[in-house]
Amino acid sequence: MNDPELTLPFFDDHLHLPSPDQDGLDRLRAHAEAHPEMIGANLILNTREELGFVDTHLDALPPALQPVPFYPIDDDLPDWARRSGWYKIHPVLARLTADRIPPLGERLLTHDPPVAGLIVHCYPWGTSLDYEISLPLIIALARALPETPIIATHAGGYQSWAFRAHTASLPNVLYDFAVTMSYYKDSDALKPFTVYLQTRPRRLLFGSDWPSADPRPQLAESVRLARAVGVAPGALAAILLDNAARLWPGFVRPRAVPHMFNA
Repeated sequence: MNDPELTLPFFDDHLHLPSPDQDGLDRLRAHAEAHPEMIGANLILNTREELGFVDTHLDALPPALQPVPFYPIDDDLPDWARRSGWYKIHPVLARLTADRIPPLGERLLTHDPPVAGLIVHCYPWGTSLDYEISLPLIIALARALPETPIIATHAGGYQSWAFRAHTASLPNVLYDFAVTMSYYKDSDALKPFTVYLQTRPRRLLFGSDWPSADPRPQLAESVRLARAVGVAPGALAAILLDNAARLWPGFVRPRAVPHMFNA
């Protein structure tokens, strides 16, 4: 049997441009070529520099990469950046504090055209706590936009149990375990993955956060955790691909999962 770490097809809901220059583009293209099992990805653009570089190199991006621009949603965003209707909110980079959560929700609620979905950075790190508001932000956004899918990236990192406790009842909140799957390997922070898989499988996505972490070891860890609760690799691949296809119809086209993964 082939190693599922090397052959499991996946859609990466969350990867980055290593740097907003030719070297970063070359590394991104090399990454895509080295991972033929990656059938598509969201290319997260966290800064104006990244947005500007992609604007002038759009045709050079690897196929099946969908750019997702950062918040704030400006009127001068190029058309290609608005096409998907998805946006990334990074509280630290956007300098969002708790008092700015209510007006943000109101702004997004009235945005024209409507926001299709939000990807929110949820990985507490560093000594500054002023902008560590991801959990209350996710809850507020999920309530303000109940029909809009909201992805909690990294599943909250070491706060993954807190995110499970406080957002599991919100049906429009989804989770990827990008970086958490590798950095917190063998820790209690990964147990919510198996709980979601058993109770809320339609709310799990795969994300790598590349280049901060490589997708293959994270896929291998996902397979290991899934097997521990009786979910075969093929079933896991189908769940993750189907969930991505539901969020990005017409962009993600899941291919048949090899029969070997059903073993």
